[in-house]
Amino acid sequence: TIESPEKDLHVTQEKITVSGKTNATQLTINGRFTSISEGGSFSHEVILQKGENTIIAIATDQAGNQTTTEQKITYD
Repeated sequence: TIESPEKDLHVTQEKITVSGKTNATQLTINGRFTSISEGGSFSHEVILQKGENTIIAIATDQAGNQTTTEQKITYD
């Protein structure tokens, strides 16, 4: 689950931190592997492009099942 940033957020800074919790054993955010703490927390910095950006998080569990979450962030 992505806890931050909230969906459909408009920001004025180029970098944001995507954070939340997961039960997955592997997590990628926009194609980059992201560390998951022992408690399931994660945090990953994303550099935005001007305009609408899509944050794509793909969580993979131990059995290889994947869950994809997408969020739009607009950088003004």
